[in-house]
Amino acid sequence: MPVLRNRPGRHRSPRRTLSVALCLTVASLAPVLGGAVAHADPQATIASKAAEARRIAAQIDANGNRISILDEQYDQARINIANADQALADAQKRIASAQRDTRRLTSMIEGRAAELYTQAGSSGPFPELDASSVQELGARTKYSDAAAQHDDNLIGDLSAARELLSQRQGQLKKARAKAEAQKNALDKQRSEVAAASARQEQLLKQVKGELGHLIDQEAARRARAAHAAAMAAYNERVAQAQASQNISGSGGRSVHLDTNIGPDAPNVPAPSGGAAAAIAAAKAQLGKPYQYAAVGPDSFDCSGLTMFAWRAAGVSLPHSSSAQYASLPHVSPSAAAPGDLFFFGSPIHHVGMYLGGGMMIEAPHTGAVVRIRPAFRGDLVGAARPG
Repeated sequence: MPVLRNRPGRHRSPRRTLSVALCLTVASLAPVLGGAVAHADPQATIASKAAEARRIAAQIDANGNRISILDEQYDQARINIANADQALADAQKRIASAQRDTRRLTSMIEGRAAELYTQAGSSGPFPELDASSVQELGARTKYSDAAAQHDDNLIGDLSAARELLSQRQGQLKKARAKAEAQKNALDKQRSEVAAASARQEQLLKQVKGELGHLIDQEAARRARAAHAAAMAAYNERVAQAQASQNISGSGGRSVHLDTNIGPDAPNVPAPSGGAAAAIAAAKAQLGKPYQYAAVGPDSFDCSGLTMFAWRAAGVSLPHSSSAQYASLPHVSPSAAAPGDLFFFGSPIHHVGMYLGGGMMIEAPHTGAVVRIRPAFRGDLVGAARPG
């Protein structure tokens, strides 16, 4: 029996990775979705779009299972065809053998009949018979009759066997034709399911793109809200500090407090030891003056401060805000953690270190000092993670 091979491009395993990846993606977005309580409509839209994507992914998985089943049935149909071909070849050999046996036996019978006919002939119409010749003739006639009957039986058996083989051959041809038709039908079904799955994959790609756009919109809304909240908190702290310092001290003199360094740093735990070391190094520079191209320890520019701080954590950064952004892995500002760097302007010309709570530490410009300010400004370009 010939060895059957699988068709090229066949995939036996259902493609379950699509639905798994989608579930992981949606799960990773839970903080974004959970933060949109005040915006029920965007949240409901995102949830609906995510559910649509899951339904399509489930349909693709079902198509994969269906294709796997059709592949197995297709292989079985090919095996049935091969078996029918082998059985037809065997039947044809047996029919040919029966025909040869029939011809051989017929030839032998015809030869023996001719010999008996010759031996039974005589020289005259009234042969002389005696007792022994009569007995011999009777015995010979009886033998020839028995032999003829035996030959007839053999020929009949051979003819019957050949007839049965011919019928079997017809049945095998029908079985092969049925298996061939089944194979063709299965191949057509597989092509149709594969085409439907391809269309659904394209639809899933479109839906996932729409879902990503909705999530980006919600993340941007949250970033704007965080920026507004941070600005409000900062302004409130500055106002409180100014109000407290406007209270006259002893002797009626007014005590002035320099608030250029901004409010206290938010108490947000760093995600790693390296980030904690970098934040501590940066906070130790609060109040030191800005100076162009300075990298410390007495003054800093913006990228000099972030380079100095992360060097304390064992991470080397270039002395350029745009170069730092280009060399580091990017993260979404809405997913930023303390120690990440925030970049501003187009082209990028400023960088600060995120502290959490919507605040960052920065060396801003000439005439200012290293200070704490809101991180979610209108010119925010992106965020990156040094370590």
